Amino acid sequence: MQAQVSGVLGRYTANKLGMYAWALHRLTGIGVIAFLLVHIIDTAFVMVGPELYNEAMALYKQPFFRPFEVALAAAVIYHALNGIRVTLIR
Repeated sequence: MQAQVSGVLGRYTANKLGMYAWALHRLTGIGVIAFLLVHIIDTAFVMVGPELYNEAMALYKQPFFRPFEVALAAAVIYHALNGIRVTLIR
């Protein structure tokens, strides 16, 4: 009985990293899609009025948004590299 339990726990522990990679891949995908939707919407502000678009762009140039830009770049890079890894494994 002990051998079965350690075998199951061993498989769970070995697969834990893959489970985290899967979850992070999904989260980064959702984050990138959310960014693209916001980007489409704020770019559409040009059709509503150039001053509204300029206000949105001025808002994004604030220092508050810099960490989000870095996080977006990291999410895109991770998502792309992990997608390539998954494709090569399968």
